Amino acid sequence: MKADDIAVGHLRWLLLATVLVPSVLVAGPAREIVGTVVELQAGGSYAASFAKSLEITSSSVVLGFASADEASEVAAQLGAALPQIEFVATGNSLKLTGAAAGELLAMIAGVALGELDPLADLAQMGIASAGMALPEAGGSIRVSATAGKDGASAAGSGPSLPNDVPKAERLIAKVLRVERGAFPQVTLHLKVRRAPLATSGEASAPRLRRGKVVSAEVLVPVGRLNEAAVQRNLGAWYLRRGDFIAVHVAQTAAGTMTIDWLNRRPRTK
Repeated sequence: MKADDIAVGHLRWLLLATVLVPSVLVAGPAREIVGTVVELQAGGSYAASFAKSLEITSSSVVLGFASADEASEVAAQLGAALPQIEFVATGNSLKLTGAAAGELLAMIAGVALGELDPLADLAQMGIASAGMALPEAGGSIRVSATAGKDGASAAGSGPSLPNDVPKAERLIAKVLRVERGAFPQVTLHLKVRRAPLATSGEASAPRLRRGKVVSAEVLVPVGRLNEAAVQRNLGAWYLRRGDFIAVHVAQTAAGTMTIDWLNRRPRTK
């Protein structure tokens, strides 16, 4: 085949793609989540900034974004900075309640997206003195061994966490929402995809079935962040809506659920 024929063939495919899938050609990459969702104008009113749209009522603020994933990520970042506000993401919209609209706008206007730094939070908590070597923001966490001969941590207290759990005891779930408190406190809202086949341990296991939506706090004893099992659970802070995870859940005497082990699984379509 001649070079001219090959070039013509490529051109035909390009023209066909332009006609059939124009959205693919113009969509472009996802936006980087930076800046503030709204900004204060010279006249004292607020306008959408990173947000695509802004609707204001007396007791709520509704923000519109380019996609559902974008709305979910902004909710996670704002929720981590402003735990006193209730955020509900529906599609590409995010509704804020919990205070008067003017107060809500003033609070979210002061949050810079993309600047959430859990490593800085760790440093403020004084974790480095417990055996953790903290790098500059954005780096990895290195841990020195401080456990005793019996495997117990030399610092801090809290529930004992397993290093691993049998596959039959793992619950497979899809993340619906990540509710972040003060770092590293996280509550996961999950949809069960596969219930555990067996249970063990002192804490009772909740009755679960496929399709059930559950909420559970991830156990992260802050005084023992030098332990591998605790570091694994720290990964819950970085989860996003749509992630698939394997977890080990238990039910407390009060009827609430907790997660003492988790492992992120590859995303599936």
